[in-house]
Amino acid sequence: PTKLCREKGPFPPPPIVKRMNLNTSVITLWFDDGWISQFKTAYPIMEKYHYPGTIAVAIRFVCLPGFINWQQLRFLQAKGWETTSHSVSH
Repeated sequence: PTKLCREKGPFPPPPIVKRMNLNTSVITLWFDDGWISQFKTAYPIMEKYHYPGTIAVAIRFVCLPGFINWQQLRFLQAKGWETTSHSVSH
C-alpha cells in the first residue's frame, strides 16, 4: 500500500460550503461503494457538464484494488463532490 493508504483517522470534517439557492430544485447523483471507475470514468463525465456528485464510501475498501484512495477522495472533495459514509465494511 502507498503512504496515502496507511493514514489513520479520525479525519477533520470537510468545510461546509453553502451551495444551494432555496429557489431551485436539487438533484443528487450518488455513486455507491467507492469503485475506482467512479473516479476514472464517472468523474470526467460529471466534470464535463460541471456537475458535482456524491460518493458513498465504505472506508475498509479505500485503497484496496479496484477502489478509490484517500488522495482521490480529497481531489473529488476539492472539486465540490460530497463524500458520505457507506459504513466501515458495506
